[in-house]
Amino acid sequence: MYLRLSKAVSVVLHPFLVPLYMVLLLLLAGTVYSLYPLKVKIYLIWVTLLFTTIIPVLVIALLKSYRKIGDADLSDRKERFIPLLAMIACYTLCAVAIARIPSAQMLSRFMFAGACCVAVCLFVSFYWKISLHMTALGAAVAFIVLINIASGGGSSLRLSQPCSLPVRSAPPG
Repeated sequence: MYLRLSKAVSVVLHPFLVPLYMVLLLLLAGTVYSLYPLKVKIYLIWVTLLFTTIIPVLVIALLKSYRKIGDADLSDRKERFIPLLAMIACYTLCAVAIARIPSAQMLSRFMFAGACCVAVCLFVSFYWKISLHMTALGAAVAFIVLINIASGGGSSLRLSQPCSLPVRSAPPG
């Protein structure tokens, strides 16, 4: 049971999906990005999905079919070079495509930072096996923290509506 649960969590929190989750969070969670017109939102979601999920999955499938990698999980750190290099290119192209929208510079920088994270993973993978899942999740957490810092410490990224329950003080005595 725990093996199935861990596999499910691994799939849901796959590094290919984390950037998509961050873009969806920004577009749907009451941030200034949620004010974008529907066409812009669809463009941002599509570009993110294409460059951070679809193309990398196709690259890995292609490498597997040509027997350049043993498994799609990239378990062997020595087999990570080409897939990680492709991911760096994909994240960079995603950043360039998002930069076409002048007010989405923060998203573009997030994708470029993702490319830098993958580049660090590529370098580290020459010596050790590094968790790509934890790198992606760490980048996502850092992104959320930076959004809040950039907003002056206020919560510009509301994850839920504020609670408006009445507060009563306890009677004395």
